[in-house]
Amino acid sequence: MNPTCSRSRTRTAVVVLATIATAVALLGALPTPAAEAARAAAPGKAKHVRLVQPTVSGDRAGLTVKWNRAKRARTYRVRWSTSATMAGAQATSTRGRSVVLRNLAQGVTYCAQVRAKAGKQKGPWSRPVCRTTPRLDPVGAPWVSGQVVQGTAPSTVAVTFSWPRVAGATGYQVDYAPGTGSVQSNRKKKTVKADISGSRTVRGLTPGGTYCFQVRALSKWGTGLRSTTGCRLLTRAERTAPPRAFALDFATWNVCSTMCSKPSWAKRQVAVRDRILRMNADVVAVQEAIAATPYLTANLGGYTRGCQVGDGTTAQGNTVGRQALYVRTSTYRVVPGTNQGIIFSQVGDVYPSHGACWVEVQDIRTGQHVVVASVHLVHPIGAKYDKGRDRQTLQLLAAIAQRYAGKPMPPVALAGDFNSHRQRAYDGPRVRLEANGYRDSFDVAARFLTPSYRNSAHGWATTPLVTPRTGNHLDRVFTSAGIHAASWRIDEPMTADGRYYAGLLSDHSPVITSLRIPY
Repeated sequence: MNPTCSRSRTRTAVVVLATIATAVALLGALPTPAAEAARAAAPGKAKHVRLVQPTVSGDRAGLTVKWNRAKRARTYRVRWSTSATMAGAQATSTRGRSVVLRNLAQGVTYCAQVRAKAGKQKGPWSRPVCRTTPRLDPVGAPWVSGQVVQGTAPSTVAVTFSWPRVAGATGYQVDYAPGTGSVQSNRKKKTVKADISGSRTVRGLTPGGTYCFQVRALSKWGTGLRSTTGCRLLTRAERTAPPRAFALDFATWNVCSTMCSKPSWAKRQVAVRDRILRMNADVVAVQEAIAATPYLTANLGGYTRGCQVGDGTTAQGNTVGRQALYVRTSTYRVVPGTNQGIIFSQVGDVYPSHGACWVEVQDIRTGQHVVVASVHLVHPIGAKYDKGRDRQTLQLLAAIAQRYAGKPMPPVALAGDFNSHRQRAYDGPRVRLEANGYRDSFDVAARFLTPSYRNSAHGWATTPLVTPRTGNHLDRVFTSAGIHAASWRIDEPMTADGRYYAGLLSDHSPVITSLRIPY
C-alpha cells in the first residue's frame, strides 16, 4: 500500500466527519416549529368591525358581522350577545372576514366582537359593536271586507281581502285557495302581491264557494310570518243589488236589561239609549228587554215602538217586552194593526221566556212595505237545544205565514239573537230559514265595515272574542228572497290598541246591516 495515499484518505475522512458534526450542531441549535410559533408576534387587532345586512325571515332576524383583515391573522373568533358586556355570548370561528348571524330575535339589540388568531396566539378582542335587528310583525287576522257579484252566466265574485297594516312593510303577499283546508298545501292556491294599503281585490271567484286565505308582510329586510288563516263563504249570485230598491238600516242588540245586573240596567239605560240614537238605524230590534222596553218606549226620541212580545198573544208571566222593536218615524211608518208576537214553546228545562215580535212598516219615501221582526231563541248549547231552536224557527215562520194567509206577504227581515252560528253542530235557524228562501246578511253582505272575525257576543270582555276563520255571530239578520245586504258591521267603539272601551253596555254588541229591498 502507498503510505502517501493512506494519509490522504485519513485526512479526507476527518474533514467529512468534522463537517457532519458541525452541521448536526447547527441543526440542534435551530428552534422547533412550536418554539418558533411561541416566539412569533401575536396577531393584530381586527379593525372596522361592523354589523350589516339586517334581514328578517318569518319571526326571526339576521345580521352579518364584517371586519378588516388583522395583521398576522390566520383565523378569527367571533362572538355575539344581547349584552354589551358579552355575557352569555355565543361564538364561532372562521377563516374568512364575515359571519352571518341567523335565528336572532326581532327588534332586539345584539353586540359582536372579533379577535384574530394565529396558531395559539390570540389577538385582542375588538371593541363591541351593537345593532338592533329589524322587526316585522306578523299580519293580524285578515278578513273579507267586500264581495261583489260580477257578470252573468256564469257569475263570479270579486273579493276584497283586508288586514291590519304592519309597520315597516313595503307590501304584502296574499295566498288564497278554495275549500276549508290548509291554504299552503292546496294545489289550487293562488298568490298575489298587494301594496301597503292593507287590502287587495281578486276577481273570478265562485259564488257560494268557500275560500281561505293568509297574508304576510314584505319588507326591505325580507318576509314576515304568515297570518292566521281566514275563511269566507262567498255571497250567492241571486243576492246582487236590485236595480230599484228602498233602503232599510236594521240594527239588532241584545241589551241584557234584566239578567245582567253588574252594572245594573238603571246605570246603563241612558248610555244604551244614546248609543241607539248614534247608530242612526231605521229599525232597532232589542232582546232581553223587559226592563229596557218601557224605558226606551218613553225615552227613545225620534222612534216609536213597533211591537213587543205580548202583542197579539196572551202574556205569560214576565214575557211582555222581552223582545221589542223600534221604528224611526222620519223614515218609516208603522202600519196600524200589524204588530204581532209569539212566545216560543219550552225547550228542556228552560222556561218559555224566549219569543219574537214583528210588525209591518212602510217606507215613507216610496210607500213600499216590509215586515221587520225582533227574535230571541233559546240559549243553551247542546243537541237538545239545537233541535229546540230549529222548532222555534219553524214556529216563527208559521206564525208570520198565518198572519198573511191568503194575501201577498211583503219582504221580511228577521233580526235578533238566534243563539246559533255556523260552527254549532247543527245551525237549525239557518237551515230552516234558508230552506224558505232567507239568507243571513252576514253571508251575503257586499261590504264588511268591521272585521268579520270579531264575534258579536263578547261576554263583557274588553278583549274582543274572535274566530279568525269565520266569525261566530249569535246576533243575525235574515232576509227573505231578493233583499240585498249592502253592508254589515258591529257597532262597538274600540281603543287604539284594538280593545273595547271599559264600561261596555251589554254582553253583546249591536249588529247593523244596511239593506236594499227591491220593489
